[in-house]
Amino acid sequence: MRMRPRQQLLDLWRAHLRTSFRDGRWVWGGRDGRNSISEAEHLLGQEFLQVSDAMYSPRFKELEAIRQSLDRATEIRTRRPHTADALAADALLRLDALAHAREDAGR
Repeated sequence: MRMRPRQQLLDLWRAHLRTSFRDGRWVWGGRDGRNSISEAEHLLGQEFLQVSDAMYSPRFKELEAIRQSLDRATEIRTRRPHTADALAADALLRLDALAHAREDAGR
C-alpha cells in the first residue's frame, strides 16, 4: 500500500469543508444538525487536521478509535439513542483531552 500523506490531508480538508459549509456559509452542528454526535464528528475532523504525525502514531490511533466509536454511535442512534449519546459523550471527552494536550504542548 502506497502512503500518500498530501492526498490524505487534502481529503481530510475536503471532508471537513463539506460538513462545515453550506451555500458558502459556516454551519454549526455538522451534517445532522446540533447534537452530540455531530459536534464530536466536527471536533474529530479538526483534530485530524492537526495531526502531523505518521498514520501509525499513538495520536492518530486514538483519533481512529474515536472515529470508530462515533461510527457505532451513528449506527445505533435510532435504536438505542441513549447509548449513542453516551458513546458521543465519551468521544467528546477524549477529543477535549487531546485538544487540551495539544494546546499545552504549544505553549
